[in-house]
Amino acid sequence: MQEKAYAKINLCLDVVGKRADGYHDLNTVMQTVDLYDTLSFQIRESNEKRIHITSDQIDLPADESNLVYKAADLFMQWTGLCLDISIHIDKNIPIAAGLGGGSSDAGCTLRVLNEFAGEPMDLPSLSARSKVIGADVPFAVYGGTALVSGIGEFVTPIYMKEDMWLVLVTPNISVSTKGVFKRFVPDHNPSQMKIDYVVKALELGDASLLGQNLFNKLETVTVKDYPLIGAIKELLVHNGALGSVMSGRGPSVFGLFKSSEEAQTVHKGVMERLGHTCRTFCIKTVKRSSV
Repeated sequence: MQEKAYAKINLCLDVVGKRADGYHDLNTVMQTVDLYDTLSFQIRESNEKRIHITSDQIDLPADESNLVYKAADLFMQWTGLCLDISIHIDKNIPIAAGLGGGSSDAGCTLRVLNEFAGEPMDLPSLSARSKVIGADVPFAVYGGTALVSGIGEFVTPIYMKEDMWLVLVTPNISVSTKGVFKRFVPDHNPSQMKIDYVVKALELGDASLLGQNLFNKLETVTVKDYPLIGAIKELLVHNGALGSVMSGRGPSVFGLFKSSEEAQTVHKGVMERLGHTCRTFCIKTVKRSSV
């Protein structure tokens, strides 16, 4: 059995504050896009629990540190099932790039195992429990479009009227999540109105309104450290993007375009301009019913 684990982007991201446990509360709108890893599953009932993870990436861990392994192990703990699970991961989503690749793989794994077991858990319960795996996993369980808050555990699906076309660029640089949040300084400027406009734009299918309201508060740290990210944003806007913003803590950046034809044209030009310094994709949004 093969399943697609779709990447996510952040259409907007506000850091609300720091919690007593050291984590940060966020308000963000997450969106699934059609850039995906492919997971191949072999699952059978067994007398003993077994989890075997392989990948086309030799440096991808196959032990308990892998989020897919954690998801499979926890699912068996939650349900009391004893399964023999083999999962092969073909990676296509850039790793540690602000696109939630590992979380998407974990969310996909939970959905597949839940279906195999006859759906002993409903989707809200599966999503709520998955927060112990990683902050982006509760959203990955749902997919589609959602308003996400807390450290990622509160997920409210949003209606999206029309698919949107994007050019996604991932520079070949490494950004530390802990480092970005450690150095982030809240600006105390309220962002709820812009978040409301993002939600409204999605509901109306208004790409122009969406492009005007894309934002990410973490850019104040990441773009300062890595000027290439800012340069890519400017390049996308210069080439006609309705708006451009960094996803997550970076380094991935995307630009929003009016049509697939325009996005494909810009994608080709950006690839030629940036060469091997970045990975570049022409992608579109994915609705929850397709996940």
